[in-house]
Amino acid sequence: MNRIRSGDANIAYEVLGDGTPLVLLHPFPAHHAFWLPAAQSLTSRYRVVLPDLRGHGESDVGDGPATMDKHASDLVRVLDDAGVGRAIFCGVSIGGYVLYVLLANGLGLGKPIDFAPLAAAPWIGLPKFASPSFHADAMFLIAPVAIILVAENLGHIKAIGAMTGRSLDRFLGRAFLGDSLATIVSGFGGGTGVTTYAENIGVMAATKIYSTLLFAVAAIVSILLGFSPKFGALILSIPGPVIGGLSIVLFGLIAAMAGPSTQLASACPTDADSTTGKIGSAA
Repeated sequence: MNRIRSGDANIAYEVLGDGTPLVLLHPFPAHHAFWLPAAQSLTSRYRVVLPDLRGHGESDVGDGPATMDKHASDLVRVLDDAGVGRAIFCGVSIGGYVLYVLLANGLGLGKPIDFAPLAAAPWIGLPKFASPSFHADAMFLIAPVAIILVAENLGHIKAIGAMTGRSLDRFLGRAFLGDSLATIVSGFGGGTGVTTYAENIGVMAATKIYSTLLFAVAAIVSILLGFSPKFGALILSIPGPVIGGLSIVLFGLIAAMAGPSTQLASACPTDADSTTGKIGSAA
């Protein structure tokens, strides 16, 4: 690993291969090793630069918060030290954010990110609630979607059953009731409708972790973050192109992992009495 001094922190980076410079920026909370499997297949054609972003891997966090401006400055120092003038860039999650800050705020190649709302937002505060309102035209437009969501929910549960090798048919009523009650509660607070998400199935397929406790913990964390205007301002500061890139990666994971599992759903046993135990105990 190469190490340089950038402001108040030591930044580590690795260079592999030879050819056209290619800079790969890892997501949060990973480090440069996130890209190693892909980088090793690219070294015959590219000179791959793999930095550890500030506060990740072998790079120091420095004094104070690791701001996006610091990350961008660190990247400039890494490129200078590696002798890279022009390069192909690829970033995921925080990596894409840092790249955007470098190109837009640093080089003026796009609309710069305004961090003033983020700096002004308090750390703790109440979320904004809105009382429900009823409009017949909107209700007739959205109500048929419920039929689609029932079919979607059914498919998701079948897919999870295929992945775990357990029939979950006896839980279908609970799932439909849970979605309905959650949507009612969300609507009374001004929130959106609630349903099952294929993204979560993709995560389960990739990690092989099926415990329902994980979702309870995620729900609690999400509720707590809802009381932090600072976190909300941070999410709103993420540029559209970065969100778009995240969506491509996210739905690519769904297509790659959840899709095959859904196709296997028909192989899942349908006799509710043929299996025992709860899905929460599956490992």
